[in-house]
Amino acid sequence: MKNFHASTSAVNRFSWLQANVFKAEALSATARLVACVLVSFLNDKTLDCFPKVSTIASAAQLNERTVRNAINELIDCNLVKKNSHAIGFMKNRNTYQLLGISKPKADINAGAVPASASGTAPERDSGSYRNTDSNNTDRRKSHIPASQVQEHQLMEVVTKRWQQLSRDPWTNENARQHVGLAIERAGIDAVTDQLNEVSSRKQRFNRSAILDMLQAIGTTKAPARPTESIELLGKVTDVWAAIAQDFARHPLLDCPLPFTWLKQISARIANNQIELKPQTPLVRDQLRNRFEQLLSDCCRKHGLKMIVA
Repeated sequence: MKNFHASTSAVNRFSWLQANVFKAEALSATARLVACVLVSFLNDKTLDCFPKVSTIASAAQLNERTVRNAINELIDCNLVKKNSHAIGFMKNRNTYQLLGISKPKADINAGAVPASASGTAPERDSGSYRNTDSNNTDRRKSHIPASQVQEHQLMEVVTKRWQQLSRDPWTNENARQHVGLAIERAGIDAVTDQLNEVSSRKQRFNRSAILDMLQAIGTTKAPARPTESIELLGKVTDVWAAIAQDFARHPLLDCPLPFTWLKQISARIANNQIELKPQTPLVRDQLRNRFEQLLSDCCRKHGLKMIVA
């Protein structure tokens, strides 16, 4: 991936995120959130960045284990480099180098300008001051109030990822509204965990199914799986519908989207036999090598012998 080099002004920090982080399709939403937090800790003049994991977790509203995994993901994508430095007896500090971001070029013709007048010295409450200057050690308590800009950036990242899961048109305004309600109800950690779980299915869903998933986050209702509905099979016989239900509910089934898979099989029942005809070579291969025994047992339960056409 081509890196985008930018100075570390507030505007160009976000440009670096847009060019390197937001456009990395393989990057999880959690890693994007952590990248947003890391860039807010970058020192304008030295490019030092060494917030503690607990500090990052507090800022991103994630647990520390999730933060560590996200940092490792950023490292694997060549976006961040982690170094360890000794700061005392039996004490080390991790520092993070954001790859592809560079120091602002000094103007040779310009005279020496005091830091306070040049606009390059970070304010004491700015993101580039926190836990990154030499006089701000880990022994000091660091509290990070989430800025409105940072919250907006995190919201945009999560919302865009949810939109990418929809195969139906979904406006930004409507997506922000539903994702925002889920975050307000359950917190960003729960929303991103559900997002990662859904994304791992390598599937796109209709918008109403995604809205059901968002609505279920943080409630006692279990997250709705959009394909676990017999209605997806359309008009089929009652016997085939019952077999499909048994197959989808089988405790040994290793198929996250059973009805979507069964939809690609046509069934014909005659003479105590059920003939299954897969619509694609892939489904035929999966039926014969993965699900034949399980599906055959479900058919036998209804007094039918299964035959694969």
